[in-house]
Amino acid sequence: PWIVWKNVIERGLMEKLVKDIAADKEDTASKSAKRFYNTALKNRKNCVAGIQATVYNVGFAFCELLNIVAIGLNFHILDTILHGQFSPYGLKANEYFAFRYDQKNDPDNHGPSNPLCSAFPTEVSCSVATGGIAKDTVDVTNMICLLSNNVFNQYFFLVLWWWWVSLLFLSCLGLVYRIAQLALPQLGRYVLYYPSSYKPSHDSLSKNHFSSNSTIS
Repeated sequence: PWIVWKNVIERGLMEKLVKDIAADKEDTASKSAKRFYNTALKNRKNCVAGIQATVYNVGFAFCELLNIVAIGLNFHILDTILHGQFSPYGLKANEYFAFRYDQKNDPDNHGPSNPLCSAFPTEVSCSVATGGIAKDTVDVTNMICLLSNNVFNQYFFLVLWWWWVSLLFLSCLGLVYRIAQLALPQLGRYVLYYPSSYKPSHDSLSKNHFSSNSTIS
């Protein structure tokens, strides 16, 4: 999504606007916001500007949708590799860590199995062949093998699970906001103008300061 946004849709528009504002030192924040709105969003009389503004807004929403698709695709790939144990991984881990064994009231309830060890076992049964290479001279011994790397994998993928869930939640919220902004032009206009609309002047500050001093005296 980032490559599509930077190289196909955005193509340095924000950088150009920032350079224009920096070059014009006399522009206030309000004038800069109005100039951006007029050139990139509001100028519907000019067909080219209108198309560019539409492509910019819809393209940004499309890239936000691609973020959700990318997270879902990565989720599905890992879940397939781990045989369906990754999608409920974080929820089962939370249930496992939240369980408290009550020996007095419920001694037979030992809680859920450890999902970390189910997905990434640290101890497995191994068959080790020793002896000669001739037929019937190989001695096969079954022993316990320790997979120490899986201790790291257990918590790495747990953090990854929560990170992807958080990204998915925030991306969905962002997409809902973007759709609302596209459906309600007043919302975009309000968000753009509001930060620069209220800016107390020096005279009003001096007047408030003088009146406060008069009240105290």
